[in-house]
Amino acid sequence: MRCAWCHNPEGLNPRCRVMWIAGRCQACGRCVAACPNQAVFEQDGRLITDVQKCAVCALCVRTCLNNAREISGRDITVTQALDIVKRDRIFYEKSDGGVTLSGGEASLQWKFAREFFKACQSLKIHTALDTCGFVKIKNLMAVLEYTDLVLYDLKVADPVLHRKYTGAELDPVLENARFVSGLSIPMWIRIPVIPGYTDSPENIEGLCAVIRTLPAVRRVDLLPYHRMGEAKYKGLGMTYPLEEGLASPSPGKMLALSEIVSKVLGKDIMVVCT
Repeated sequence: MRCAWCHNPEGLNPRCRVMWIAGRCQACGRCVAACPNQAVFEQDGRLITDVQKCAVCALCVRTCLNNAREISGRDITVTQALDIVKRDRIFYEKSDGGVTLSGGEASLQWKFAREFFKACQSLKIHTALDTCGFVKIKNLMAVLEYTDLVLYDLKVADPVLHRKYTGAELDPVLENARFVSGLSIPMWIRIPVIPGYTDSPENIEGLCAVIRTLPAVRRVDLLPYHRMGEAKYKGLGMTYPLEEGLASPSPGKMLALSEIVSKVLGKDIMVVCT
């Protein structure tokens, strides 16, 4: 998907990329001089990295005196990831928590996700997969074999608006949701609340109508829009899809939408505004 409100744009490209952090930069030009491929240049007061020229050699990162450049993403093995998880194992045990694979779309790296979750379950560590549902069902099934909880994103109920706002068709998302629910793995539905896009009562009611057909759903999370993605787009040299400065929904708005969900779905499903 290419959701207009995506706050992790670094996950839209499978390659590692160099990110510029404007608040730390003093425009000294050392990164421009250090790049052997002339991939770094200044444009409209920003230091842009041409991803076609960038070899991700990290010379510009190492030469920066203010840590204003960093590599977004890195290659990691299942064993390395598991070593990181083990450090916090005591916290999972005390909180009844576990490990969540998110993104971007975690199931795009389904082979890694499957083996990582398999290793976690062998250590009795709870596993949760966060997915937008717009993935090949065979790849999703491979990961779900070792998944204890599914966090499933539902964004827009209207098929035309779904295609407009996310760049993806709605039908595969709904088909996969029904399939996952039929596996009886507990599901939590996550709904991003984006002012002017997904926050209408009609959209929430439409999504609730879908949720009512999914017997495995135990909880619905309403996720208020935040602006943390704006700086990332700027740092990656990308255009922010939404208007800059878009305000988060008010507490009153979030409460009103949560009441709609509770009314439609009933008391058996927990509704959370985070």
